[in-house]
Amino acid sequence: MAASLTAYRTGALQIAAETSGETPALLLPLVHGLVREALGHASPYGREDLARTVVGLLAALAAHQAAAAHRQGDAPCPTSTIERIKATAGARLGGPELSPRVLAEEHHISPRHLHGLFQAEGTTFGRRVRGRRLSGCRAELARTDRDHLPVSVVAARWGFTSPAHFSKAFRAAYGEPPSRWRESARARRNSATP
Repeated sequence: MAASLTAYRTGALQIAAETSGETPALLLPLVHGLVREALGHASPYGREDLARTVVGLLAALAAHQAAAAHRQGDAPCPTSTIERIKATAGARLGGPELSPRVLAEEHHISPRHLHGLFQAEGTTFGRRVRGRRLSGCRAELARTDRDHLPVSVVAARWGFTSPAHFSKAFRAAYGEPPSRWRESARARRNSATP
């Protein structure tokens, strides 16, 4: 787990270093302290959640600062509006309150425009968020260090508020219920172990 957190930390520092202004300089000591604290005291689950949150927030910060620089004419904008929205949404996948209205307000566009951006990519905001959440749940259900967690807890960690809705969505996406998929993943791991 320490290697995982170190990789997250390295990515976070790289993202922060690529942005300009005083905000990253103020955040780096905070992030460094959080990582140091997490490595020393937090549970493995807490460390992973913290790492994912910090990296997501720094990615959203980098996208926001790039857009601000572009608006001021200081630099070319390396990310499009849809990429900034995806980064912000990705940082909040575990929050059930993630909504197109809130993201549209934060990115200074209308909800209709936000939906149009996703439609231009052949999807919808809801479909993308649900797909990312389901993918995260599927990966977490396959992990040996998550075997003790009930499926409903894993689903809640990824923003699903209803176990029944999660089970139905998981079955539609992967062809079997999450509990059966977890058992299959466990069997595959056990058969691969000599």
